[in-house]
Amino acid sequence: MRRATVDDIPRLIELTGRLVAASGIPQEMDPAHARTTLHALLVRPDAAIWMTEAGFLAFSIERTVISPAPVACEHGWYAEDGHGLRLLKAFEAHADI
Repeated sequence: MRRATVDDIPRLIELTGRLVAASGIPQEMDPAHARTTLHALLVRPDAAIWMTEAGFLAFSIERTVISPAPVACEHGWYAEDGHGLRLLKAFEAHADI
């Protein structure tokens, strides 16, 4: 498992497509929107994307309308390689920083 870079965007778009297909949600993925969103998360100091060979978890730290206290916001999570829990633990550890 490692932190994704902008060079990983094509693979992350592919995995996002697999996420949509596996989830059965009635939406089509817009690859251009996915590219823009993934890039924005990768360059934000308060966001990250962790990935494995066949999985990823994208998140950012946000503030809600309820409170200015920061909360972790998951933007996409998918793993077909059995590392879903490992990605979740990395997300939780990063969110605690």
